[in-house]
Amino acid sequence: MAVTDRALKRVLSLRDLAVIGSASMAPAYSLAATLGLMVAAAGYDAPLALLMLCVPMTLVAFAFGHLVRAHPSAGSSYAWIRMAFGRGVGSYGAWTLLCANFFATMATAWPAATYTLALLAPERTPSAFVVGLVAMVWIVAASALLYAGARPTAEVSAAMLAAEFAVLGALVVAILLHPSVAPAHAVLRSFHHTGFAGVLGAAVLSIWVVDGWEASAASSEERLGASREPGLAGVTALAVTAVALALFATVALRLGTVDGYAKHSADAMEYVAQQLGGGLWLRVVAATVLVSSAASLFTTMLYLSRSAFAMARDGVLPRRLAHVHPRLGTPDGAILGMLIVTVISTGLAGLSPSVNVALNAIVDASSVFLGALFVLSALACAAVFAPHARGLQRLRTVTLPLLGALWLGAIVVYGVVGADGVQRWIAASGLILGVPFALLRRGAAGVAVAEEAA
Repeated sequence: MAVTDRALKRVLSLRDLAVIGSASMAPAYSLAATLGLMVAAAGYDAPLALLMLCVPMTLVAFAFGHLVRAHPSAGSSYAWIRMAFGRGVGSYGAWTLLCANFFATMATAWPAATYTLALLAPERTPSAFVVGLVAMVWIVAASALLYAGARPTAEVSAAMLAAEFAVLGALVVAILLHPSVAPAHAVLRSFHHTGFAGVLGAAVLSIWVVDGWEASAASSEERLGASREPGLAGVTALAVTAVALALFATVALRLGTVDGYAKHSADAMEYVAQQLGGGLWLRVVAATVLVSSAASLFTTMLYLSRSAFAMARDGVLPRRLAHVHPRLGTPDGAILGMLIVTVISTGLAGLSPSVNVALNAIVDASSVFLGALFVLSALACAAVFAPHARGLQRLRTVTLPLLGALWLGAIVVYGVVGADGVQRWIAASGLILGVPFALLRRGAAGVAVAEEAA
């Protein structure tokens, strides 16, 4: 019996798509979670590592733009990998995308829970179990907003993003007016502290910092305008947010020391607030990182649910996840399915010995999976356009995406090889387990296609 799916409701403008991409990058939270780790790895060259990663990431973003313009799909990366390389590799891309976004969802829900508890009960140090419970509440709240529609999610995210940038701007001004503790010319001093290996390690972490812009591509079937708008929104979100992050990181390094940031690797923004005198700044920063985490959680789950919807539509995931709400036009089947899985995963993470142990493992694993997904997507762009692209178009759609894939791929490989034992095991296991998943779901996808034809 054939299953007929309704189309997703078209409600998102170019502004909405750009907001989704930028909010998913979570500037304040990304700085809080990774700036300290990046400084510990690369010293004053941490902003340089961020810029080094932004070059191949920009090439990948343009590859997304070419693909989404020619082949808009809620499945974005997964759909393009499948189209370029067939069902088997496409199913592996689906696995990589799911792993990346499951970890990314937890990595945004956990800090939202941590800062919620910090604001409500600042005198207490919560256990990982309690943080996990509050994180599950945040995931349920994000799913409820998604259920109401993509437009309400974009509107709420826009308000949160505006507040976030306002506070980061105020912090930059306050830091510049504060007496300098360390040199401000971090980007101009090449590899003087930890060497090239340290900069590469920080570049791996930067994948997490600049990830999120691609969420706009997953909303391409819900756009109001032309098919080029999701790609344009993604590139815009990446450029604006990455420049803001690099600027803030450079300015922030004049306020603290390498050792100071390394000791506050779990929350670099708290260290910045302390250096500015604490008090009100601590409360403002905590509230801002909470808002940033929440906005990123909303948009990350939007990306995850749309991707799961497309996978279910193709038979890679259970077909019931492809159901669309008849009135709201949202993929309610995928939203509810991903809600169940992410809540269970977050609850299991709550059994970790500490919040920091769980969060560090989640962020590192997510960076590797995201990097692998971007590499496959850039390769898919080259494969799709190579047969017919000529001249300048071949340079833009084939050569530059291949360059971005090779550059980013080298960073990802270093991220796996150079990680510590636990992190290497998580990353390598996740990438390897994608092979049997791809083999099994390749067959399932074939069955679904045959049923559709019947």
